[in-house]
Amino acid sequence: MRTKKVVGAVSLALISILLLTLVSAVVNRLDIMRVAWDLPEFSHQPGERQDLMLAMRDGVKLRTLKQTPAGDGPWPAILIRNPYDTMGTDMFNVICELWVRYGYACVYQETRGQLKSEGEWEPLVNEPKDTSDTLYWMASEDWVDGNIGMWGVSYLALTQWAGAMDYPPELKTFMPTSMGTDFHKILYEKGNFRLYITLWVLLMPDRGVNIKGVMNFFNAAEHFPHNEIDELYAGKKLEWYQEWIRDVGTAAPTWQREDAIEVKNLASKLDIPVLIFEGWYDPFFKAELQDYQSLASREQSRMVIGPWSHIQQVASSLDLDSEDAMKMSAKAMIEWFDYYLKGNTSADVSAYISTFDIGANRWQQYQSWPPETEEMIFELANLGESNACHKGELNLGKEMVNTDETAGEASVETPIETVSFTYDPENPVPSRGGASYLGPLGPKMLPGAVTQEGFCERDDVLSFQSKVFEKDIHIAGVIKVNLRVSSDAEDTAFTAKLMDVAPDGTVINMRDSISTLSYRNDSPEPLVYTPGSFVDVMLDMWAIEWTLKEGHHLRLDVSSSNFPAYNIHSNYAGNWAAQAKVKTASQTLSSGSFVSLPVVAQD
Repeated sequence: MRTKKVVGAVSLALISILLLTLVSAVVNRLDIMRVAWDLPEFSHQPGERQDLMLAMRDGVKLRTLKQTPAGDGPWPAILIRNPYDTMGTDMFNVICELWVRYGYACVYQETRGQLKSEGEWEPLVNEPKDTSDTLYWMASEDWVDGNIGMWGVSYLALTQWAGAMDYPPELKTFMPTSMGTDFHKILYEKGNFRLYITLWVLLMPDRGVNIKGVMNFFNAAEHFPHNEIDELYAGKKLEWYQEWIRDVGTAAPTWQREDAIEVKNLASKLDIPVLIFEGWYDPFFKAELQDYQSLASREQSRMVIGPWSHIQQVASSLDLDSEDAMKMSAKAMIEWFDYYLKGNTSADVSAYISTFDIGANRWQQYQSWPPETEEMIFELANLGESNACHKGELNLGKEMVNTDETAGEASVETPIETVSFTYDPENPVPSRGGASYLGPLGPKMLPGAVTQEGFCERDDVLSFQSKVFEKDIHIAGVIKVNLRVSSDAEDTAFTAKLMDVAPDGTVINMRDSISTLSYRNDSPEPLVYTPGSFVDVMLDMWAIEWTLKEGHHLRLDVSSSNFPAYNIHSNYAGNWAAQAKVKTASQTLSSGSFVSLPVVAQD
């Protein structure tokens, strides 16, 4: 494997926390935050603080810090649960005190096995019971006025969803930003593992954040077999990670456990409103959009989807007028809590879904999303020229093949036209942009809508381009790419990346996707593939809102790798993490392949 340098080992989020800490030595950072985000004047001064060890139902004690505003209570209260020692007490001092200054009691708790809390760190497992126990404790306290909310992003949002499995009536609302409940969707895309999870595992193998995990990432990601990397690069066997990489399909035991099913389905039973902020390029977006769309309380809830990646960072080669994400969300959160926890009826808590159209550089607002659309089909043509920088063609077609009805079939008819390339696992196509949170690895790994250069020149990338659009094409929903393919391997992967090509030749990625042959078309169990046979592989890309402007082209690149966004496929059948060696594969793409765009009808 090629050696790669790792640049920028600390994420932007951690740098921001550090800068806030340094600034606080000179001036009040809360005042800086309030002015920078154009927030309302503070209404309260901070009051009593308490640092305690709160016992959970099994006797394990979790460090819990509480602060109330100055003056007489009781108060509405907000719970924040955090596993990261890089933010630690500083989050209590900044975020908790911010809520206190607006008249809320704030409880900050360190999750089991992290920082000063007792117990063993086992991600996900203990969060439902621990969050629930803490909520019931808060509800019983005389300094809480009967109104509780939860706040947090990423894993801190996961603890909120987990707590929503069993909560007291005093919980009135919560704000889960950048995290969904269907963990299988978070880990896998049709049999391919998302390696940002591996990066997180190397950073969080035990207590504290292991910054060396960033330096070890590429060695671990390129190591075969992958199921050895926890002991080699995290320093210990992680049974929870072994479970994640072993159980690939949704029919596997991990995803059929009662608790996993209960968490995945909890949004459909939730009877309290939620406020969700997400980004098109957040790795948890697909799962959280599914949560919003299935919410039983959707008519009282709101979701905002911006052009952001994880924790509302913006990484884009486009000049987007999307407003400051932190400023926008902070204002909305204050109003939301003021209404649901304080009863301020003048606050804006209107329910809707707001989406940012990246191509048109504008916000859209809907009561439900996606809006009504029609399919626009582009057939892949001139396949023989597609390995020569977008000389393949995307031609407007008429009909779409319904692969949902033929997903289990072993093969399709012999194609009319084909083109082949060699996929070498030792020379994977590098990731560029998209929805994998690999930013800590350096600027070239930033997620988002970014310029694409140097891909179509590769021998293992097939490129297709449409004619110039004579009018704007407004895309809203799930883009589908059907690849009719064959391979001489018993299993392999195929990728697709859809891009917007501007008149000046600038190429920006919109969406990408990937599928193995064994888990094609979302099969819950591995399918047997006969080498040399042709099969349809449907890549349903994550939802997006994007207007292809008049004068632009649509471009599609097809290959077999997208690394390190996804694991390198070995071209052997069987569990991907158990493969100890790799081999090259001859891949063939045929006629019968197409792109389907969900297009909003123009007035």
